Amino acid sequence: MVLKKSIIWIVLLLVVPLTVTAAQIETKILSPEILLIAVLLIGLIILGIFAYWNKYRQDKSPIKKLSRVKKKSPEVNLEVVSESIEILKNAQIEINVTNSNTNKPINKAIVRLGNRNNETNESGNTKFEDVSKGIYEISVEREFYDKIIKKIDVQESKESIQINLIPVSGLRGTQADRLNNTIELVRDKYHEIPPSDSYLPLYYQSIGENIIYFVEKILDMPSLFKDVDYSKSMDELISATEIICIELGEIMIDWKNVKIYEGNEENNVKCIAPAFSEIKKFEDALIDPAKFVEINNQVIKQRLNSVDEKITERIRDITIMPISGVWRISEKLINVINLGIDDADTNLKNTILLLFSDAILDYVEDMLNNDQILDRLKASII
Repeated sequence: MVLKKSIIWIVLLLVVPLTVTAAQIETKILSPEILLIAVLLIGLIILGIFAYWNKYRQDKSPIKKLSRVKKKSPEVNLEVVSESIEILKNAQIEINVTNSNTNKPINKAIVRLGNRNNETNESGNTKFEDVSKGIYEISVEREFYDKIIKKIDVQESKESIQINLIPVSGLRGTQADRLNNTIELVRDKYHEIPPSDSYLPLYYQSIGENIIYFVEKILDMPSLFKDVDYSKSMDELISATEIICIELGEIMIDWKNVKIYEGNEENNVKCIAPAFSEIKKFEDALIDPAKFVEINNQVIKQRLNSVDEKITERIRDITIMPISGVWRISEKLINVINLGIDDADTNLKNTILLLFSDAILDYVEDMLNNDQILDRLKASII
């Protein structure tokens, strides 16, 4: 339809000028200039017809239609691209926090990087994601440890930082005084003994000193007490240590034992009890004190009876009192245990008493196998 209308208009445009021209030629009115204009007009009309026709053919061509279909550009998620660029620009900071004395991981340490806070896990690890490069102040703190503040320069896409916290002794005020008084008590009792063979008295004194040194050491390891009340643990450890050292002092100056010292020749041989280093046993017990008491109460009581039998077997060939006196310390600790109350504080106290009772039995058995001690006890019975 459009084509038909276009052809009609083209014919009219051709016919009207030609008719006018012809009429003017017949009347001889047409001048050469007008004739030239008419020819040019006819030429332009012919060129227009040709251009129009060519365009019309192209519009109708199926190939052209396909080529004119606008290609759809692939959609690009600018937000994702932006995030990807940001990730490439920023860094990941991994931090590991340990105890400087034991190299063990510190759980629940508070780590601050700029205005962001994280907490370490049981492996002592934490991390900060998407950290812009630059200089930051990092601080790490945990109860009973010195706080650490340091600056870091973040330039790599992944940074690993090691932090070693220095433990601070939890002993404060009266607790520190009690422990100091306890070790002085043992040493004072030793000096009350008249000049004589010092082998056995030094052994007793070293038991007390070893126990006290052990308590001081584990109190500088707060991570051992992550599952129990730290302050309550200190009180119970010191209380058990006081019981042990008071009893050792009494054994040391008991007149019957003093007679044994005096009955042996005075010499310079020094006897030191084995170091007490059951840290792993304490650590495992403090994870679940109630369970430890349930499993080990009867086990340690049976061991107490077994060691008593070993002492009794030697009654005919040695004076057993210096050894049985140490055994009674273990028995006294067992007798203080209260199984009638099942709460966190009581279970903690019972656990510490059982652990120390078991440790004292180790010293009793060591005395039964110490040739220097046995020789002195044999001589005294003769």
